[in-house]
Amino acid sequence: MCSTLSSRLRFWLLGCFSIAVVAGCGHRDKSEVQGPVLFSISSEASAGVIVPGKNAAAKFEIKNYSASPVDLRLGPKSCACMQTRLDPVRVEPGGSSSLELVVQNNGSVSGIGVAKVGLYCDSEKWSQLFRVSYVFPGVIFPDEQLIVDSETGGFEVVLRVLSLEPAKGTVKVVTVSQDGVAEKLEVHEVEVSSERFVDDHWSTVLRVQLTGIRNDNIKDRFGVVGLHCEAGELSEEGTVGFVVKGAAK
Repeated sequence: MCSTLSSRLRFWLLGCFSIAVVAGCGHRDKSEVQGPVLFSISSEASAGVIVPGKNAAAKFEIKNYSASPVDLRLGPKSCACMQTRLDPVRVEPGGSSSLELVVQNNGSVSGIGVAKVGLYCDSEKWSQLFRVSYVFPGVIFPDEQLIVDSETGGFEVVLRVLSLEPAKGTVKVVTVSQDGVAEKLEVHEVEVSSERFVDDHWSTVLRVQLTGIRNDNIKDRFGVVGLHCEAGELSEEGTVGFVVKGAAK
């Protein structure tokens, strides 16, 4: 039984992994087990690509193979984007409980993530971590402040695009400010440095060369550029910070 329960099978979005998590099993047969035996028919799932405004659910079943009832409780969620439903909380002998994890994309962020939550049975010292992976499509703008080349007055912005369609990408400058003063900054070149299909989405890296920043070589000056990116089915705007290094004193 234990070897059967340790096998893994993976399904996507509406499927599940068939991985067993056993408490109190060891190498004894079922007739020799004393006390509750819990296992989940799934512990991991993929919600796939979730577009803004939509959600995806994964369901897991937890069964009680014993003559005693058990009480289950959920731990903290790792992500505010996930809602949890556990019913029932008390699992009678031979019964089961359903755990539903719903991942919602509100459109505020883009990226690849894994939402996690722990399930516990204190009386049996049993626990299991449940995971749902997801992709929120969009353009990921860099968080770090980029340094302008003092000679060329330019710098490179690397954008990562997660999309349902191939994303060749076009980028244009929307706004620029440097120490509160508008600057002339333009897109010199947009290069697709990598493009690949991963599971159920396209992952593309765009390298954007910007030029036109003035440098007075007096002091460090900071600025922000607003970019509009169209890639695949996406059309998004974001901002990138930059710094022009002044001459060392």
